[in-house]
Amino acid sequence: MDGTNVFGDDVPELIDPRLLGADDEDRTLRAGATYVPGRYQDGRTDIVDVEVVPTNDGHNVILAYSSLPRLVECMGEQQPWVELPATIDPASLQLGTGADMVLWDQELPQELRREDGAHGQR
Repeated sequence: MDGTNVFGDDVPELIDPRLLGADDEDRTLRAGATYVPGRYQDGRTDIVDVEVVPTNDGHNVILAYSSLPRLVECMGEQQPWVELPATIDPASLQLGTGADMVLWDQELPQELRREDGAHGQR
């Protein structure tokens, strides 16, 4: 997967599921937030890339989720993610990454899900 840093100096916090249990019910969710798969850029911890996923038909897409529970359900508990505040429009995210489209709440097949929470490519 390819990633593009579209946040400039305002990098959102990447949440590593190894640090927060996916079943942690004390987590606060904000109205209007969007959750997207993310990873650290080239092993750095100060730059986050939104994952751009190639499809079988040759398109590049961003997977976006309407809630954290939906992201975990669709991508698995080991997927690192980024919470985008309501002030960041997913359409601008699409333009900034060069993705062809944003797909909402899409479930990944089991064989494409992360198993170890690694921040590298699948």
